[in-house]
Amino acid sequence: MALHLYEGHLHPVPPFEFEYSRRFVQERALADIDASQPHTLAFVMPWGAVGVLVTLRSLGKVESPLVLAQIQSPLPLTESEQNQIHNTSRFRFGMDEDIQPLYTLGWDDDPFADILDEWYGYHQ
Repeated sequence: MALHLYEGHLHPVPPFEFEYSRRFVQERALADIDASQPHTLAFVMPWGAVGVLVTLRSLGKVESPLVLAQIQSPLPLTESEQNQIHNTSRFRFGMDEDIQPLYTLGWDDDPFADILDEWYGYHQ
């Protein structure tokens, strides 16, 4: 059975440090997500009666994040289905969270500012 391959780009809300998501997965040994490849996360997402393989690869920087999203499916997917898979991936890794207000407040709090600097771009 041939797999259908779809590609798209996700634009997380900055700041977004993709490597923190990889580290989160690696440190917790989340069995359903593969973080073994540099700048990449891969996981199977249930989709109807089948599973689709989703691969996310960081192409951007913390202030201008860009993620290549590849979907491999045993069945053809509509554009709407691809968008639903992308949206689920965005949600899973907190890509739509606007955390800038936290930084705006936190940098005015000296004890908290050091923590913010260390974890700048963390969305988990």
